[in-house]
Amino acid sequence: MQSIVCIPAYRPTQTLIELAKNIAALRQGPIVIVDDGSGPEFATIFRAAAVIDGALVLRHAVNCGKGQALKTAFNHILLHFPDCLGVVTADADGQHLPEDVVRLCEALERSPGALTLGCRQFSRSVPWRSRAGNIISAKVFSFFLGKRISDTQTGLRAIPRAFLPALLHIQSTGYEFETEMLIRAVRNRLPLEFIPISTVYEKGNATSHFNPFLDSLKIYYVFIRFCSLSMAAAILDFSIFFLVFWMYNSIMLSSITSRCISSAFNFYTNKTIAFKSTGGIWAEAAKYFMLAAVILTISYGSIVYTVDYLGFNVYFSKIFVETILFLISFTAQNSLVFTGNAKTIPLGPGGGVPGPPSDA
Repeated sequence: MQSIVCIPAYRPTQTLIELAKNIAALRQGPIVIVDDGSGPEFATIFRAAAVIDGALVLRHAVNCGKGQALKTAFNHILLHFPDCLGVVTADADGQHLPEDVVRLCEALERSPGALTLGCRQFSRSVPWRSRAGNIISAKVFSFFLGKRISDTQTGLRAIPRAFLPALLHIQSTGYEFETEMLIRAVRNRLPLEFIPISTVYEKGNATSHFNPFLDSLKIYYVFIRFCSLSMAAAILDFSIFFLVFWMYNSIMLSSITSRCISSAFNFYTNKTIAFKSTGGIWAEAAKYFMLAAVILTISYGSIVYTVDYLGFNVYFSKIFVETILFLISFTAQNSLVFTGNAKTIPLGPGGGVPGPPSDA
């Protein structure tokens, strides 16, 4: 029972060979390297990597993205290494010291059921685009999912084998895949552990293929997806509220009518698009509309109070109250309603991992 090191690589330098050699010198075990469509001019580097003790090179014909490279490795490992504890991923550009890679392997052996992250220390010596990008993504992650992770973009991770099949279902193929991985881990209530690691950057972070604008948009889209549909439902809700109140001058009738229509829209889109839950529709619908009834009651009471006792404009009160309730509703939906993908990951006897899939 051992861990397997996985290194996705796109147009790497000699650093990839040095990293793989040093890891092989420090520990015995497989090293799966994925050539993500680097092209024939990089064939020499991958040939040199392939002869390193324990190394195996998988290849993409074209560049498919870091996330797809990781999924290719995970799929191969699930099929051909049925006794592995899990996978330790590392970047090919030398940002992770071999000693830290080995420390993550040892962490996986100690805690085979936990996702362990190698968290970098973001001093002023770290390039600004990496430092700023991680600070922003950490704040966004904490805001939406209520879990503080100091380094959400680290590529050095120890992933338990039981978690790998769930990761193969993630549709993302680029850098955003690693953010989706963290979201899936939080929703699956997978234990998270953190190990501080050293960070090594070349001047200007020249070998990184991360585009600070385009790839950041893709990463943040993971979070934007969660709130954009709820915002659309909120606009629908307010529009109907405005129309019904203008026609009948009744806060109760306006609240009930607008909430019934917007809740139906919100339930369907959240289940299928935002949370992508695979749970039973009737069970989740029952929980969702019970939550909607509670939110409606709180909303109605709060609007009446702010209008009648504080003298607020009814439309301003509606916006103010619903903004606060939106955050509460999101948290409740994520943790209580759409839990079809949030299942406890099974561990074998004694904390080990389950056996391979039936088609392995």
